[in-house]
Amino acid sequence: MPAPDPDREDEDLSRLEIMRRAGPYLGIGSTFLASVGLCLFGGWWLDRWLGTSPWLTLIGAFFGIATGFYLFFKTVLHSKEEGPPDSRA
Repeated sequence: MPAPDPDREDEDLSRLEIMRRAGPYLGIGSTFLASVGLCLFGGWWLDRWLGTSPWLTLIGAFFGIATGFYLFFKTVLHSKEEGPPDSRA
C-alpha cells in the first residue's frame, strides 16, 4: 500500500478552505434575484387585486432591488469582518 502523500493532503485542505471561504458568495446572485422577483410579483399581484396598476408593481420592484442590495452588502461586509483565519498553529 503506498504511503500517503503530504502534498496531496495539503492540496485537499487548501481546496476545502477555498470552498469554505467561497460559500457565502455562491448564493448572492440567487438571493438578489429571489428578492427582486418576490417583491415584483407581490406588487403585481396587489396591483391586480386593488386596480392600481402599475404603481405597486414599481414600488415592489424598487423595494426588491433595495432588499437585494442590502442582502448583498450584508453578506460581503460580514465576511470581511471575519478577516483571514489566525495563522498560529
